[in-house]
Amino acid sequence: QHMYASASTAVRFDPRPGDRAGLAVIQNDEYWYLLSVANEGGTKQVRLERRAGPDDPAAGKLIASRPLPKGAKAPTELRIRARGALYDFEYATR
Repeated sequence: QHMYASASTAVRFDPRPGDRAGLAVIQNDEYWYLLSVANEGGTKQVRLERRAGPDDPAAGKLIASRPLPKGAKAPTELRIRARGALYDFEYATR
C-alpha cells in the first residue's frame, strides 16, 4: 500500500528440503518477491525469488541465492526496503 517502507525479521529456522520461511512483497498472486531461508539440495541458504506475471512459474523464479554458514545457531536477519518502484533485499548472519 505504501511506496516507501521497510520490513525486517530474524529467522531461526532449520528447514527440511522444500521448506522456506521469510518475508514477501505481494502485489497479487501473479506479482511478488520472496526473501527466505530455505533448504535446497541439502544446503541451508538465503533465496530471493520472484513471480512477474502469469507466464512466470507459479512457485516463482530464483533470482539469487547464497549458502548460509553450516551449524550457525544465530538467527538470519532478513530485510526488504521499498523505495518507490525500487526494492532492496538484504540479509545478515552473525
